[in-house]
This record gives sequence, structure tokens and C-alpha cells, in this order.
Amino acid sequence: MSEIMYCLPSHAQQYFLRLRNEKTEAARALHTRALVDLRGESAAKGVLKSGYQQMKEWELGETFIRDLTHAYFDSALETCSLYEIPLDARLTKCLEDGLRAFVVAQYRNAIKSSGMQGGHVKIPLHLRAQVASSCSDCRFPLFNSIMIKLENARVKSVKDAQARKAAQTTMTTPPVTTRPGSALRTAKVIRILIASPGDVTDERDVVTECIYAWNAAHFGTTGIMLQPVRWETHTYPASGDRPQAIINRQIVEDGDCLIGIFGARLGTPTGDALSGTIEEIEIFRKAGKHVSLYFSTADVPRNADREQLAALENYQRDRKKDTLYAEFSDAEELRRLVTQHLPGIVHAVSQAGLRDGQSQSQPAKNELARLFLRTRPGIQSGDVKTVQVSAVLENVSDRRKITDYVCTLSVPRACLTHTSTVYMGEIRKDEEPNRRFFRVSSHDPGRVAMIFQGDKVPLFALDIGIDQLLMKGTYLAGDYEGTLADKVVAEVVAEGDLLRTERTIADIFESPSQD
Repeated sequence: MSEIMYCLPSHAQQYFLRLRNEKTEAARALHTRALVDLRGESAAKGVLKSGYQQMKEWELGETFIRDLTHAYFDSALETCSLYEIPLDARLTKCLEDGLRAFVVAQYRNAIKSSGMQGGHVKIPLHLRAQVASSCSDCRFPLFNSIMIKLENARVKSVKDAQARKAAQTTMTTPPVTTRPGSALRTAKVIRILIASPGDVTDERDVVTECIYAWNAAHFGTTGIMLQPVRWETHTYPASGDRPQAIINRQIVEDGDCLIGIFGARLGTPTGDALSGTIEEIEIFRKAGKHVSLYFSTADVPRNADREQLAALENYQRDRKKDTLYAEFSDAEELRRLVTQHLPGIVHAVSQAGLRDGQSQSQPAKNELARLFLRTRPGIQSGDVKTVQVSAVLENVSDRRKITDYVCTLSVPRACLTHTSTVYMGEIRKDEEPNRRFFRVSSHDPGRVAMIFQGDKVPLFALDIGIDQLLMKGTYLAGDYEGTLADKVVAEVVAEGDLLRTERTIADIFESPSQD
């Protein structure tokens, strides 16, 4: 499963492998859960070895192959987008050939295992004959959607490259990194919890895909990254409390908003609520966080649990009193609705964050890392005394290493007017002309690529000054009092989580030696 990796430049291969592993493990967890549920229901009905059961298991197997292929393909596209790798004819052909070989290998492996002991399913004879034919003649339905996405990505890549080239030709003194939507742009992360009972697996996947599509379309212009949070991928084994209480601590309480999906079940009671999904929804509602609910109007299966269905209908009826929810007839209508609603959801969550001061209260520490600003007396620049400010990332975990980070340090522009030093890693943000921004990452040449447990690593340092602002009659004079009230801000995305810390200029110059 590594052929596509070699289509990509060497500096992007490690990220691709990590992303691919994350997506394939999520697909595998969903498949295992669906297969266990199917076999449990069939065993209860006494049809575990029937032809119908074999057909349903093979349908699950094909769905699993489809999900693996999309995980593989999406990982490649997201890697190309992150590292701004152009999808030229060579790379497009390499991806297409790699995906075709991967799908053929998956089907051949399924056929080879079919009928063997150990629970392998039988595959229809017409499919065996198709896959056994020449690989170049194989035609799988899932390839149509993948080739459409690949062509869309190729065209978008060409347009983005043309836009970057045009932007570069209009800049007289471009900084090291120029594009506002640079691959190393620090994200404001919004964690979206996807909550549902276990009968809407496909719909959960649809919402996840919608979130990833929003990121691809809007992160470059908004700086906001949506993180889909699911129990299958974000929880880990623990004990000492109710299972749902453990889930609440691990993924629910830190969520920013929730998307809830209901099919024909309400879910299993937890002891504190009618179901785990309801308990999660109520935690968000009581905290005043955004909740979007979607109810299915599809035909109810004949074997549906009538008690569950009645409980769901009662809950939906209760929500009519205080909730504006949406209804969908199938997975594709849900995709359309969520895609339509996500911009409004993101805006509502962002505005709520601004009202609550959330934009200034991102944590400076989590279970993995601590971010802080270290200050030391700097080198005097003429008559200007300076203070060196460093963004320092500390690994506070006793088990994990930090291998992926992006750091952005921003300072008032007035604090650097005393020097003509050119700093590598400076980026342009036209929307904030009174500040200067600098960015480094674990992928930059010469940077520390791995931060071990207990290590404190200075990621970026600047010598800032304010004395020059008092030099009346010179071009250096400026707003001294206003600059003192301004701040140095550091943000780090370490292994996907955002940390933020800040200090006022006045505090820095009052205490120039501080960790």
C-alpha cells in the first residue's frame, strides 16, 4: 500500500503515510463494527450461514474496499494541497495507476480468501471473472467518482499555480513565504463532534467528508480548520467510570460544536440519559455550544426496533419546541444539506468564540505540549535597548514525541523598525498591516524535526525594541504608549492541537528575563 507514496516528493512522504494510516484505521474500525453488528443480528435470527448473509457480508466488504480506496486517494490529495505539490500530468498518471493497482490488489486478495475457513465470505462468480481479467481492462464503479475528483483537483492545482505566479509578479519585495493561504498557515481549529446512534454509519462518513471538503475549499481564505471528532478515531481505552462518562471527558467536553444524526434508533441508555448520543447533545446544549441535528425521513427497515423508533419519534417531537433541525431522505441529501449549512455553522461558532473571548483563551498547555514566551536582554542596536523574545515549545508528555508542529510568532511592526534584519520565515498578512508574522515548522530544513519528552525547544526568536519610537523628528518615531499596550503572540499547532500564548510589550520590557 505504498506505491502512491513514491509518486510524491520525499519531503511529503512521511506526512502522507501518517495521514493514510489515520484514515485507513478509521475505515477499518467502521468496517469491523458494521460486520460485528451484522453478524450479531443474523445470529439472533438464525440466518448466519445463509446466502442472504453472504451477500450482505460481501456488500460490506465492497464498502470497505471503497472506503480504503478513498482514504488512500484523499490522503494523497490532501498531502499535495498541504505542500502545494502541482498535480501535473506525470503525478496525475502516477496516482491513477497506483489507485488502480491498489483496488485490483484488494479485490484479488478478497477473491483469494473467499470461501476459506476463518469467516471469509464468498464472492459472486461474475466478479471473480472480472478481476481475473487483464488489469488494464478492469472497470470498478468506484473509479468513476475518484477520477472525477482527481480531474477537479488537477484543474484546481493548475489554477492555483497560475494565481501564485501572477501574485509573485506583482510583488516588488516578496517575503520568503508570500501566499496568505500558505501550506504552513496556522489554523484556528474548530472541533466538530459527530454524534449518532450506530445505525447511521454511512451518514457519519458523509458528514466527515463534508468537513474535509470545507477545509479544502475555505482554509486558505479563513484560516479556520474544522476537525471531525468521532468516538471511533478519537477515544482510547480507559476505566474507572461509566463508558459514556469516559467518552465525555475524552472528546465531548472539549468540542466546539456538535452535528447529530438520527436514522431509526435513539441509542442505548447510559444511566444518565436516554442514549449516549442524547447525553452528548445535552452536554453541548447546557454549555451553550452550537448543536445541529439531522433526522432521517427514509423508509424504516422492516426489522427496525419499534421501541427504539418510538423513543426517537418522541425525542424529535420534543426538539420541535426548542430546536430548528433538518431532515434528509438519503445520504446524498444529507451531504447537500451539511455542505450548505457548514458555512453558517462555522460563522456561528466563530462569532460565539469572539463574544466569549475564546480567540484569546486558547490553551498554552495540553497533555502533550506547553508553549511559552521566553525573554532575555537582547543586543543593543545603537541607542535602542532590545529584548530577545523566543517562542519555546516544551514536550510535557512522558510517552509521546512531537514530530509535527507549525509555529507562528507575531509582533507589532513598530517593535522592529530599529533594525533592517531580514528574518527567514516571514509571511505577509495584508489584513493586519501593523503586525509582522513569522512562521516555522518541523518540516523546514535545519529545524528540529522531533521534540522528545522533557525537551524545551526555542522555535523562533526576535530582538524587539521600543526606544526608537521616542526619537522625535526621525522616521523611527511612533506610537510609544500604544505599542506598550500591544502584544507578542505565539501560536503552535502541535500534532493537530492549537496552543496559544501572549505577553504585552510593557510586560516584556518590565521583565526582560522571564520564562
